[in-house]
Formats: sequence, C-alpha cells, structure tokens
Amino acid sequence: MEWMWNYVLWSILITLMPLAWHLRRKNSYRRAKLPPGPQGWPVIGNIFDLGASPHRSLAALKQKYGPVVWLNLGAVKTMVILSAGAAEELFKNHDLSFIDRFNNDVMRADDYYKSSMALGLYSPYWRTLRRICTVELFSNKRINEAVLVRQRCVNKMLSWIEKELVESATGEIEVKDFLFPAIFNMIGNLTLSQDLMHPNSEMASEFYMALSGFSVCLTSPNISDLFPWLRWLDLQGLRRRTDRELKKAMQIISGFVRERVKQRQHREGRATEHKDFLDVVLDYEGNGKDEPVKLSDHQITIFLMHLADKSTIFARPSRMDFIYTIINFVIIVVLVLVVIFLSLMLKLYAGKDIRNPKNTHVFVNAWAIGRDEEIWEDALSFKPERFLESSIGYKGQDYEFIPFGVGRRFCPGLPLADRVLPLNLGSLLHYFDWKPGENSSGEMTI
Repeated sequence: MEWMWNYVLWSILITLMPLAWHLRRKNSYRRAKLPPGPQGWPVIGNIFDLGASPHRSLAALKQKYGPVVWLNLGAVKTMVILSAGAAEELFKNHDLSFIDRFNNDVMRADDYYKSSMALGLYSPYWRTLRRICTVELFSNKRINEAVLVRQRCVNKMLSWIEKELVESATGEIEVKDFLFPAIFNMIGNLTLSQDLMHPNSEMASEFYMALSGFSVCLTSPNISDLFPWLRWLDLQGLRRRTDRELKKAMQIISGFVRERVKQRQHREGRATEHKDFLDVVLDYEGNGKDEPVKLSDHQITIFLMHLADKSTIFARPSRMDFIYTIINFVIIVVLVLVVIFLSLMLKLYAGKDIRNPKNTHVFVNAWAIGRDEEIWEDALSFKPERFLESSIGYKGQDYEFIPFGVGRRFCPGLPLADRVLPLNLGSLLHYFDWKPGENSSGEMTI
C-alpha cells in the first residue's frame, strides 16, 4: 500500500507544479505592471518615505522613479502622480473612473461626507448640489449682483482694523482675526442675505475655532486610515474630536436655517422679491427619480457649512495686473495637494501598460506639478512676473498648474475666488503699510 500512497502524493505534486508556476508567473506579471517605487518595510510599507513634508518628499521621488510612483502606505496601496503629462492622461481619459473621493475615518463623523459637495460620491445627489451651486451662487450673474455687498464687507474690515490699531497698545493686529469675519460675511450675504460675524463676536470666535479644529482633524495623519482594521479603536482620538468640533459648527449653521424656516412660515402666502441661496435650497424640489425630492435640514446645514469652510477666497478689482498675477499664480498655491482616490483597475499612463490593484488610492501632487523644473524655469524662486507673458492658466485647461483641480471635480467656486481674492488683498495693501509684528509667532501681523 505504501507504493500507492507515494503514487498519489507524486501525482498531486506533479499536478500542482504547473498551477504553482502559473500563479507565480501571474503574480510576477502583476508586479511588473505596477509603477516603480521605493522598497517598503514590512507592515508599515513606505510610511517613512513621506518625511515631515509629504508633498516635497513625494516630489523628490520623480527624479529616481519617474512621473508615476507606487507606494505601500501601511495597508493602503497608493499611486502618486507627479507630472503634468501623467495628470493629463488621468483626467482626460479616466476622469469618470477616478471621480469618487476616498473618505477617511474622520470624514465619516456624523455622516458629513454624504452631504458634502467636496467629498460626496458622484451621484444624482452630488450633481444636484453642484448644479445648484453653479447656477445660484457662483454664476457671473449672481456674483455681479453682489459687487456692492463684497465692497461693503471689505470696507467694514478696514474700519475694524483701523479701530483696533488705534486702540491697541502695540499697534499690531493678527490679520486673520479680521479677514475671516469679513470673508465669512461675504459668504453670509451670498447665502443668507446677512452679516454673520464681527471680530469681537463670541459666536464668531466659537465658529472659527470649531472650523479650525475640524480642518485640523481632516488634514491630520490618522493611523486608522493606514490600517483600517484599527478604526474601531480610534487610537489618536481624531474621530471623537472631529465629531465634537463638527457638532459645534453645525449647531451654529443650523440655527440660521431654523431662523429662516420660521421667517418663511410667518410670511407664508406672501411673495418676496428677493430669494437668496438659502431660500433656493429650501424651495428645491427634485423629480424623485434620479434627484432627491427635497433637501433635509441636515443636508442643507452641511451644504452651507462646506461653503463656510471654503470661504477663505478673495476678489478682483481693476488695474491690479501685477498684484493679480501674484495672487492667481502664487498665493492660491496654498492648495498644496489635490488628492483623488480610485478603486478601479485600469491603464493609466500613456505609453505604459500600468495596472493598479482594486482599491488603489491615487494622489495627484499639484504642488510637485506646479514646481516641475521641466516646465518652470527656476521653479522654486518667487518670480510672479513669469506669468505676465505666460499662456498657462489656472482654470483647469492647463495641467501644468491645477490649484483648483481638474475635470468634473473642478472647484465651482473659481469665479467667486477670481473676484474676492484681489479685492481683499489689494485693499489691505492699499490702505496699510505692512511690516512683521515684533511679537509675531508665525501669524501675519501688521
């Protein structure tokens, strides 16, 4: 009987050998199809390769590995786009496949991502939000109608600053304490037809702190995202902090919504000449098929909060060509990274048969693309004059410079930013002489 068992064993081995060879060859083929990248450590992968400034560290990888780089960040498979050519291939040929954003652990607090235009999945609901914003808030007609409102908000900001400088013992101020209320009042007038804040307002301070805390949580590295099986532990406490800050901010916004609902109930049956953005979203009625029938108070609150969180945008007066050049192409690059995530397998880079495993995350490093030495001469030097004769724009048609994103996820607020940024900065430059404050700790003071 022993010979029979030996025969069976050898038969099994001979049968399995071609299968094992085929699987190994298939895995080798898959590895060969991945973009090049640095060798990672067991378990943690390439986390240490990110360094203290990930956008800079990732940009440096291009010289050795090329415009498309593969990383393993913990359990997260990651592909990084580092050139305008690779970004163009991605957005021109695969935009719809890449359109959904990955929502990390903290974005799931209070289901924030589901009602957010920036983070929501590409769906009829998302398209509805974007259409409402584009037509009722960021259209040229709406923006032109609000010229006097924007100027009034800036004039108030300048008077606040003048008063504070007179009363201040040091003659110094923190600019953000006045800039944020002014910009938020612009958004408040566009959406709610009223000023919302004053620099000495307790509510303004609470709302600013809540939004700041929320933004810090969103941008903080989170071990729960690198190792999803640890999410339930919330080891860094970011999920709990996000939930706390988000509820504070939403409570303030929802108060405005409730107040408007009461006002509408009191004037029921009486027509009103002017409808602002909040009236539009409260009146919205979808077809109930591929659109929501109505927007809930919770959805409206998050929708408005998203606009408030993105309200650090500015506007343009006339005769400011050089300042406008600086603003357009330098200052707005504070949008350091445009991050896009995908969960599909597809060919990516023209001329290279690259295949990504399912649930791969893709980072488009807009910072690296905007400082590519192959495109920009002396790329890291502050030379705004380089753009005076340049044909490269920032509105999504030129992949060499994409601070507002590209494709279907392109920022719809660009027309408003195009007006508000130069108006605020130009007014501050015109009315005050600037110098660093003696007691400055990194914040901008005058």
